[in-house]
Amino acid sequence: MWIAHDFIHGNDVAAGGVTMRLEDAGRLCFDELVDMSMLEPTVVSNKYVMHDSARGLAIAVSPHQCFFFHAETESERSPDHRRHLPGAGNNVRHLSLQAGSLAGLALDQWQELLHKYRNLRTLLLFGRFEGDQFFSLLDGVLRNSPGLRVLDLSHVEARANGWPPSADASLRKLRFLDLSFTRIARLKDLPTSLQSLHLRGYGAGSMPQSITRLTRLRHLCVDDSALSMVEGIGRLTEPQELDSFVARKGQGFTLGELKNMRQLTGRLRIRGAENVRSKEEAMEAGLAEKEHLAGLVVEGRTVPKCALEGLQPHPNIQELIIRFYQDQVLPKWMLLQEPPGELLRLANLS
Repeated sequence: MWIAHDFIHGNDVAAGGVTMRLEDAGRLCFDELVDMSMLEPTVVSNKYVMHDSARGLAIAVSPHQCFFFHAETESERSPDHRRHLPGAGNNVRHLSLQAGSLAGLALDQWQELLHKYRNLRTLLLFGRFEGDQFFSLLDGVLRNSPGLRVLDLSHVEARANGWPPSADASLRKLRFLDLSFTRIARLKDLPTSLQSLHLRGYGAGSMPQSITRLTRLRHLCVDDSALSMVEGIGRLTEPQELDSFVARKGQGFTLGELKNMRQLTGRLRIRGAENVRSKEEAMEAGLAEKEHLAGLVVEGRTVPKCALEGLQPHPNIQELIIRFYQDQVLPKWMLLQEPPGELLRLANLS
């Protein structure tokens, strides 16, 4: 979200003559906030909360910029005052709404309450928002805030036959979109400005082919194999994570789709290795050039030696897992020296 709001700029990422990626610079800033105890870890892995004092100060200095409307706030107010968010002026930029905070309001009251905001940059929804009119209400809010950068609808329970609206200019500046575990029957064309897209809970049959037009996408968070039916996913050259890639036969589905994804980080799982027909086809994945990749998993009904020969990763790899390899001879790049081959940083091999 920091990157979506341009909180991290290009001139902030050079240190000692070495250029870092924006995400690396953001991680350094985050770690510094943790070291200063402004952010504190929770019992849930990778979840942090603001220290109470830091949160109180942030609320005090930004009442006209940020507002969190929650059920407790609503319960303290009389019915006569429920048409206005307390303390939230029309120029609020970052708005969070909790399910239940607008309970009891008729649709026209919702519209009057929310349609006044015309400068939103962030809209976060927490809880199980329901109702047949939810998306029509949301579309009205979006039309009034064409500068929106961040939109989180994850876990919204309302149903929609298709969303977002086709050719809707209201999302032309959107960079972060989370639709995880929503109940949208058909995902339409997504805004090409997106840098981060979360679609957990959607299977392979739900992915729109137009996802390959999102050439600015840096983060694509989907379930395992969700992209297996999308032809030409290699048109996306900026993604920094790809949990799983299923190699298939036919143009647009081979390992060559990974060639230009040079910024991949974390662990990459390559499935369907039995469909790789030659070492040269496997080399099209360009794994040896992916210096940020930390882990590699190769598997299939069987993993042929020719496939493994061509899937030599970059020496920076720290984890290598090969499943269902049935040849008695390992690839040459795994036998050159200790640790295996040229993988000088390898910590886990199985």
